[in-house]
Amino acid sequence: MTKTLAVAFMWSAIAGLFLMAGCSSDNDLIETTSNRCSVTAVTLGGLKAYINTTTGAGHDTTFQTTVSGSYYRMQIDQRNRQIYNRDSLPMEVDLSKIVFSVFDADGTVVLRTLSGEDSTFNMSDSIDFRTPRTFVVYSTDGTARKDYTVTINAHKQDGDQFTWTKRVETHSDIAALESAKAMAGEDGLLRVFGVESGEACVLTASLPRLNDWSRTLMTGEVSGFVPRSVLKTGERYYATADAGLVTSTDGVDWVAVTGGLPVVAASTDSLYALYNNGIHSSADGHSWTLNALDTPDALPAGDCVSICTPSVTYDDYEDLLLVGTRNGETVVWKRNLDRENYNVFPWNYYTPSEENVYTLPVMSSTSLIAYDDRLLMFGLQPDGTLKVYISSDGGRTWKDEYRDYTFPDVGRPSSLTVTADADHHLWIVCAGSGDVWCGRLNKLSWEEDDGAFEKSIRQ
Repeated sequence: MTKTLAVAFMWSAIAGLFLMAGCSSDNDLIETTSNRCSVTAVTLGGLKAYINTTTGAGHDTTFQTTVSGSYYRMQIDQRNRQIYNRDSLPMEVDLSKIVFSVFDADGTVVLRTLSGEDSTFNMSDSIDFRTPRTFVVYSTDGTARKDYTVTINAHKQDGDQFTWTKRVETHSDIAALESAKAMAGEDGLLRVFGVESGEACVLTASLPRLNDWSRTLMTGEVSGFVPRSVLKTGERYYATADAGLVTSTDGVDWVAVTGGLPVVAASTDSLYALYNNGIHSSADGHSWTLNALDTPDALPAGDCVSICTPSVTYDDYEDLLLVGTRNGETVVWKRNLDRENYNVFPWNYYTPSEENVYTLPVMSSTSLIAYDDRLLMFGLQPDGTLKVYISSDGGRTWKDEYRDYTFPDVGRPSSLTVTADADHHLWIVCAGSGDVWCGRLNKLSWEEDDGAFEKSIRQ
């Protein structure tokens, strides 16, 4: 048989199959549960996506790009005859023009139209998947079939955008705070340590609703209490007051620590203090060890904030970042910590250079937050408005914009403090106005089954 005759015979057989299937009712064909006429593999092809953006001249524009569908694995549920992508496509993908690069089956595949008729399925054709579609696989002898529902999931939100809401408005106790430090606890409480009319107090509310607030005056060694100095390591809070280093287990009753130094940072198991032109560390607040420095004459002189994050390099390491001001400029220090204590590293100063134009400017009411594998520095500009700088390299460089990150207009509070909770909410607490804002990056709110896929179309 020649090649031409073989091809003609093949298409004749397929046509006969369609004729047989088309002339048969559902009762004539066996809806089989065996492996016959099963879909065996499905892969999405190149997908069209449309990105809305702004030109350098400030004009809105849209451009088309192509997303590789192979990144989004198609699951085949043979028991329930469902085919779907668990990792949802980006919202920018055009669901009305979906194509496949692979659609293998043990039998002949046809596509059921939206009007309920079977039609020829060609992988080179785009298909409208704004609603789930039915694919039918017929056995090669035309005696059996299986119906599959194919669903293409796509996000309805841009994963790289924030959603912000004002959860509390003009709360009198928050508005009256002269200085504040917010901390989201593992117990599901938001604590705001502050000073009002010279009295140290803590405001407490349950996350995430923040419906009912309690105000409790602190007791013990709280004269001269500095709210912004509050840190937590292990099960204890630490802060600076007239008595020096003070500590508490509940954030209310505070006692002085014998031999304590003014703390500026905390890791998982240690405290760090600036003292006598050096940085000292302690596991208990009583006994201190002088740390090695690479540039002793560039230590912060005040306005210190810090953050400790897991190392991206080693599982047993942490990265401790300390940011402060010196001579009217921001200084940034970092130390790598080996929690197994096999290696001891010095503190390193991120020396400013002409090549690095993305340095961190001086701001007031600063808060340093680890979020979305980046560092966010919140603060107030000289005009009193909120400004946020983002670092993607551990604090070496800082930019005031990233992807579609947006932040609310909080007005001009007298001061603010920011914290993050275990559910990836950011909480902006504004003294003076008494407002509390809540924000979360959309993709960090998606549950695993919703398809929180890490690969962003905008990366």
